[in-house]
Amino acid sequence: MNPDADAEILDRFANDKFWGVRIEVVSHPNVSEATLRRLFEPKVSKRGVVHHAAHKKLLERGVEFGEDGMPYEINH
Repeated sequence: MNPDADAEILDRFANDKFWGVRIEVVSHPNVSEATLRRLFEPKVSKRGVVHHAAHKKLLERGVEFGEDGMPYEINH
């Protein structure tokens, strides 16, 4: 939760294989919308805590979702 972490470094940490690291990325105030969208899992059976945390954060930012639970494209 380094306050100096910018969106670019957070995006790199979003690639970490450990979900605990990715969940910290989601909760960081500097995480970009693009990174949050990238952390979504299209396959319902594979959705976990990172997906749901990213969903909640995007909802808080006013992003709308389709019936499939995935965020609409940016230019929807």
